Amino acid sequence: METKFIKTYGEIHPSWMIELVADASHSERLKLLFFDGSQERIQNDVVCTHPESSEKLHYLPADLDASVLRAIHFPADATGFGSTRELFDAICSLVKKFTNLSDQYVSLVSYAILASWMVEFTNIPICLAIVGAPSAERRQLLRLLRCLFRRSLLMSEVSLAGLCTLPMELTPSLLIERCEPGAALEKFLHVTSSPGAHIASKGQLLSVCCAKVICVDESLTSFDSDCPVVEIPLQPSTSPLPVLDELTQHQIAAEFQPKLLKYRLTNYMRVREFRWDAPDLDTPMRELAHCLAAAVAGDPELQSNAMLLVKKEIAQPHLASQKLFCAVVIRALLSFCHGAENVSVGEISREANKILAAKGENLTLEPRAVGNVLRSIRLSPERLGARGRGIILLKSIRERIHAIAQDYGLTLMDPGNCNICFAADPENRLSDA
Repeated sequence: METKFIKTYGEIHPSWMIELVADASHSERLKLLFFDGSQERIQNDVVCTHPESSEKLHYLPADLDASVLRAIHFPADATGFGSTRELFDAICSLVKKFTNLSDQYVSLVSYAILASWMVEFTNIPICLAIVGAPSAERRQLLRLLRCLFRRSLLMSEVSLAGLCTLPMELTPSLLIERCEPGAALEKFLHVTSSPGAHIASKGQLLSVCCAKVICVDESLTSFDSDCPVVEIPLQPSTSPLPVLDELTQHQIAAEFQPKLLKYRLTNYMRVREFRWDAPDLDTPMRELAHCLAAAVAGDPELQSNAMLLVKKEIAQPHLASQKLFCAVVIRALLSFCHGAENVSVGEISREANKILAAKGENLTLEPRAVGNVLRSIRLSPERLGARGRGIILLKSIRERIHAIAQDYGLTLMDPGNCNICFAADPENRLSDA
């Protein structure tokens, strides 16, 4: 029988799994961990028979550049972790020790860490956003996550073109030190958050779906909501945090990564078969809740807590911000309805930001975010020539804008100056939202 040799980054089957692990005797070599469903064996290679064709398969560790082996921490073995609750609590205690996060955000970070080890088996890959200006607190949290996320690869920045140069076959967790909100980041998040999606690279299709941690200076609340993100806002520490130096980082990785690998091996089928839903959330938030709950499949209490955290700490603030952004965009549109024939998205954005500033809000809306809001209320921008895209203010469109404004409870203009305002509210009794 002919033998097929395969250089592998890892194999997943219903009854067994192969994982890359560090060679304890050689820092620039890897070995294979074979898990048969009950126990694991660490070997230089794995030979098995294909269950359908009876073909003999000979697996060898994939060849990785030495720089990759130095950048990514591979556990050398898999060790016991106790129960799911015990591992989760141990991660929470570690995160709490080295950060100043509140208990809710400590829990969200801990769910995200476990989800990074199950990224192939959840509906969407976990994406964590550390929100805050560059600071010692931000660097410390990023270092800690590098110790705990699966196959974490720390990058100063990354682009879609850059993805093609990374060893994405490893399904690494990308930790990106600085990201600028905008079209490029939106496209990057969409591509890397879509299971089954590929990008072309040197005549081949490359899967780039992966777990992510991104650092941003400001909240992504005005971003495209198709890619749900767990935002972790950082505040300056009121007291010094414990030092997380290189030796401490190595000790944390050496202690926790073998436990997390064992957790992955013993729970991946449970996560893959997990069936659970939160029908009262919109689709992106339902997917996020499913991702976090699936990562702790087997512990009903932790699953329920995941859903509650998504509702309270993510979905509700997101919904509130979206309502605010819709209201200010509609208010801006309403002001243009009384004199302009058309208005560009950029002009709407500038007027909306004036309204936000008057309300004391620090957030600003970029034109792309305004375009997303307009499409959400079924007012799709169209080409206005050199001014870019915008809204042509036909009478029917102005009537629609007035009707939406009335639905949002926004004050209409002086009825003496606008027949549509007068028709919508003859006594002009509507109050500002």
